[in-house]
Amino acid sequence: MTLQSVSDMMALYKDFYAESGCVDFDVANVPADYRDLSMYARFWGIGDDISREDLVARAPSIVRRELAMAILGRHLSMLVTWLGGVEARGPEFSKAYIAYTNMIMAAEDAHFQEKRSGWDWKPPTTLRSADT
Repeated sequence: MTLQSVSDMMALYKDFYAESGCVDFDVANVPADYRDLSMYARFWGIGDDISREDLVARAPSIVRRELAMAILGRHLSMLVTWLGGVEARGPEFSKAYIAYTNMIMAAEDAHFQEKRSGWDWKPPTTLRSADT
């Protein structure tokens, strides 16, 4: 399941929605095919690894599972095409590029945490061995 709007996200996340500082970036720097994920990137795209991992750890289980399924289940291979493409060579990276990269790391972390809790969902593709 991929949430369709910020309103959907707020409804699922409830009070937890206020926990993110929300990353600001220009959506024009995101290829059109991936703009529907901008709400995920704004919420989960925190650059500081410790802060992002803490946010994932504090998220309700249903939120972690939805994040993992939305990003790892449906969009990961498409995202890697963009994030591993020409822009990956740098030397400058847009805020959007960084936020989307961090969002993927949050989704991988969410999947790993839920798997440790007994969740047996397996994404079709992963970037690290969270499913081993």
